[in-house]
Amino acid sequence: MTKPNGKLKSLRKVESVPVVLADRRGAITYVNQCFLDSFGWTRDVIGCSLTLIIPAPFHDSHNMGFSRFLVTGRSRIAEHPMEAPVRRGDGETAIAEHLILVEKIDGEWVVGARLKPVEGATIKTAPISSPLSYVSEALDEIRTTMGKMEIALGEVEDAIVWTDQHGVVNWCNEAFDRLAGMPHLEIIGSRLADILPLKRAERRVGPDQYPLARALGNDGTHTDYTLDRAGRRMVLEINGAPFSLTASERYVVLAMRDITRRKEMEESLRASRKRIEDELKVAHDIQMSLLPRRYPERPEIGLFAAIQPAREVGGDFYDFYFINPSYLVIAVGDVSGKGVPAALFMAMTKTLVRNRVQGQTRTADVVQRANRLMCADNPSHMFVSLFLAVLDIHTGRLIYTNAGHNPPLVKRAGGRLLRLDQRNGPVMGASETACFTESELMLQVGDTLLVYTDGVTEAADGRQELFSEARLTRLLSEDGDLSPEALVQSVLDAVYAYQQGASPTDDLTLLALRYWGNSFNYDI
Repeated sequence: MTKPNGKLKSLRKVESVPVVLADRRGAITYVNQCFLDSFGWTRDVIGCSLTLIIPAPFHDSHNMGFSRFLVTGRSRIAEHPMEAPVRRGDGETAIAEHLILVEKIDGEWVVGARLKPVEGATIKTAPISSPLSYVSEALDEIRTTMGKMEIALGEVEDAIVWTDQHGVVNWCNEAFDRLAGMPHLEIIGSRLADILPLKRAERRVGPDQYPLARALGNDGTHTDYTLDRAGRRMVLEINGAPFSLTASERYVVLAMRDITRRKEMEESLRASRKRIEDELKVAHDIQMSLLPRRYPERPEIGLFAAIQPAREVGGDFYDFYFINPSYLVIAVGDVSGKGVPAALFMAMTKTLVRNRVQGQTRTADVVQRANRLMCADNPSHMFVSLFLAVLDIHTGRLIYTNAGHNPPLVKRAGGRLLRLDQRNGPVMGASETACFTESELMLQVGDTLLVYTDGVTEAADGRQELFSEARLTRLLSEDGDLSPEALVQSVLDAVYAYQQGASPTDDLTLLALRYWGNSFNYDI
């Protein structure tokens, strides 16, 4: 047997202040005469539920809080003097100074309250229309369930509030107390819209757009709200759902999460993303400026090239320039990887090759020396495939080195296709000791050379099937006598159509050269 410490025993001796005692089920077990006189009840209240003397908006909060106390032994209001409403026998609501005391007797919790009326403070409510209700075993079971639910909801970080269909708060957890910045009992019975003056787009939310109305209307549209608290702007994510306890009584439970920090981080990320996008746009413009802008105006040749990075910047490149009035250099490269690292490696490769040429027509020597320099300082272990060629525009003699690159295609003037499938060495940057050779081809008048990167042949459709070299070859065979620009555009159109709107996964580059030949020399 647990011995009482005397707190409730002393209450039974109090006659000058209204006193009420209840058992663990919330059934009234004792009231003094001062209580009956002050609040207009008779002794018939003995055995009734405490909710009889509690105004209706406070019933759910009382039941859940009382049950939580029975399960955990913790109370948010015990031994804390406060003002709260008390329902009178005539249906009106009086305000009284409450002091709640609890004590465990014979292993069971007993609750007592000293209720001192605040003089002249009454609130009109609906009169009692139903007979006195006594605590049943069913109500006791419901309270236990509600208590467990109150425990679960009371521990979550989200603010949870339960209102009637008019927005009057019936219950809320401690997180909502903190959000509202008000004492718990001041919240219960208040209108939610008065507690939380929510805003959207700097304007206070009207009744039809308030979360309560949206929940009652089963509007599940995700909406964020702002709330000003102590000079701080909060952003709340609010979700709600309606439910009914009876056919005529509708209620709403709202869950509110403070997402201010998340929104700040999102805004910071947006600003960072915008800054990065702006910087990448500049990088893209710089990279494009590294490519030749003007095509040679020579009657011996026609030339056109196009590049499409998979990202803002990429690792593909093309280049062309005369090293003297007779020799044209063309180069197409594809750096491993994508994005900024590939773009930087591309710029380095292009510069190394250009500097190594310097009037040199032996492509193998150029690639060999550029590769050694590249491998000497390549901590990222990147590599690049390269097709480098030197064309004598008077004779049509083409000397080239293919360093691990896709085999170019030559369309002869008569329509026959030739695949330059001889590899002259591995990719550049992989081995400092790699050896490179060169090959030779005579272009005839009307021949077209097409050099491309694997972004063309490895472009994928929605089923991840590749465009393939076979499709490129067939396209080149079927196309008529197209100019270099028309040929490049035809291939691009075919690849884009094949991808069916899918984002490219690799950089894409094409260079087409038509050889016309001429026996005259021209200055550049």
